[in-house]
Amino acid sequence: MKRISIDPKDDPPTRDLPLATSTPAQLPPAKATKLHPSKSGEENATLFFVGTATTIIEWAGIRIMTDPNFLHAGEHVHLGPGVSSERLTNPAVDLHDLPRIDLVLLSHYHEDHFDKMVEASLRRDLPIITTTHGQERLAFKKQDPFTSVCALKPFEQIEVNIEGTEGPRQPRLRVTGMPGKHVPPKRVVEKLNALAKAFPPTNGWMLELGHGSSNAADFSCGYRIYISGDTLMVDELREISKRYADQRIDLMLVHLGGTTIPSPLVGRLMEPLALTVTMDAGQGLQLIQLIQPDVTIPIHYDDYDVFASPLEDFRRNVEAAGLLNKVVFLDHIGFLSVQLSPGRVGLGLRRAPSHISTPPFLAWGMGLHTRIMIYFALSGSFGEFGGSL
Repeated sequence: MKRISIDPKDDPPTRDLPLATSTPAQLPPAKATKLHPSKSGEENATLFFVGTATTIIEWAGIRIMTDPNFLHAGEHVHLGPGVSSERLTNPAVDLHDLPRIDLVLLSHYHEDHFDKMVEASLRRDLPIITTTHGQERLAFKKQDPFTSVCALKPFEQIEVNIEGTEGPRQPRLRVTGMPGKHVPPKRVVEKLNALAKAFPPTNGWMLELGHGSSNAADFSCGYRIYISGDTLMVDELREISKRYADQRIDLMLVHLGGTTIPSPLVGRLMEPLALTVTMDAGQGLQLIQLIQPDVTIPIHYDDYDVFASPLEDFRRNVEAAGLLNKVVFLDHIGFLSVQLSPGRVGLGLRRAPSHISTPPFLAWGMGLHTRIMIYFALSGSFGEFGGSL
């Protein structure tokens, strides 16, 4: 097993902060919270959803950022030869307003997950875990390379030691690469993609928050998050359910949207000329049925104009399958606090922070080995858990 260490210093995540700008100590707080049931307080982790596939997980004094994309509405990303996409939403927080970040999980090297502004701005010694392709593009480039990039293949693991923590029961992270395919598993399509180099290899992640010692065998997982990455529903994903058949997956973040190249319009008018490269509503439901997580959050579904599968389609599919109580949906009009513990579900609305124009949090606490409060943020989001709010 690979091992790395991260050092939670107060260094900014970017190297080009404007003059007279200081790094915030933390992510924006919520202004007010209502909970039902009314008691919480043992939560110890947060997950801030910025938009697209960008999240920031905060636990045990460290912050992990996934797939950093901080472009604004009207800006464009390059997705392949002759293909670009316009962003339709704003991130919940700007890149230069981020607090300290200790680790980046990059599912693949594509501009809607690692945009050019992010690549130019991030601190070069910021630890990044990514694919072999991503490592080649970031660490082995001739000019201005990143210096702390690790690559994982599917089911390869890395243990993340947190410097400054010693003893037998100290916070530890374990990250396992998960399989994924960004293009349909058809020989002709795969050969064309290899020639055009449009869609790079992609990973999902199994992120485990736990405790242990300097001995990797001592690691004990308290909370397990599966992040699908940009994948289609392919046979390789079945291996995940086999390997984790006797291990609880507490949360799944599924990348949806039915991303259609060159555009959804071409897909509607000339279907044979279009290619779907991320899960649509039907495939998202299939993934829930395969992985069987306790809770699923759909993300990556409406931030760019190449998304062709509306979130409402996914909601209808989930409801028809009788799984609505297992899914949290985000919209763009408010935000939700959700508390989960054995045998009960609690819901409550949050108001937006006064200094953010769009409300960014969804939260819940899990009464498991570790009770966890997770906040999700998306350019102002209203969450619905099982339609019972």
